[in-house]
Formats: sequence, structure tokens, C-alpha cells
Amino acid sequence: MNFRLGIAAMLAGAMLSLPVAAHDKDHAEKFGTAYPETLIKGLIREDDVGLFFGYLRESMAAATRGEEPAQSDALNRRAEELKQEMAVRTRVLVDELLRTLESEARRAVREALAEPARQR
Repeated sequence: MNFRLGIAAMLAGAMLSLPVAAHDKDHAEKFGTAYPETLIKGLIREDDVGLFFGYLRESMAAATRGEEPAQSDALNRRAEELKQEMAVRTRVLVDELLRTLESEARRAVREALAEPARQR
């Protein structure tokens, strides 16, 4: 159950951050693919939403009867698929972010080294 809650929290956080991130166009241009939308775009399907809310309905019904919710094999399989895909996307995103940060750091160092020469 903790794994599913973690996936749900991650998805909710990512979805809530998108409207805020969408307003920062400079960030999007500067970091390219290292942008939150890139991480989740196309990952969650409409079927996934139905699967998740179906499980929530079943869990709430079981709770009202005083029972433990039944495990959802379909939800577990999809959560595992999402976990694997997120791992791949995260590796790509982090690599792109590090390349961008390295490039910016190199540029800043070049500018700092060139500045004293211009002042002379």
C-alpha cells in the first residue's frame, strides 16, 4: 500500500507543479528537456486515472465494511511499469540537467576570467 501511496503522491505533486512551472518560460528555454512536464508527459494515461480511482472506491467500500482492501493486481502492475519508466526518464532528465548546469558554470567561469582582462 505504501508504494501506491508514494506513486499517488508523486503524481499529485508533479501535476500540481506544472501550472507554476508553465509560467516560467525562461526556465523552460534554458533547461530544455530538464523541465517537469518532460518527466511526466505521456506517462499517465486516462486508463490509469480510472484504475486508480476504481481502487480508491473499492478501498473505501471495504473500509466502510471494516475490511482490508483487496490487492489490485492491475494497479500493482501499472505502478511497476510507471516506476520503471520514471526511473528511465529521471536518469535522462538528471543527465540533461547536469549538462546544462555544467555549461552554465563553464560560461560563468569564462566570463569571470575574461572580466579582469577587459578592465586593464
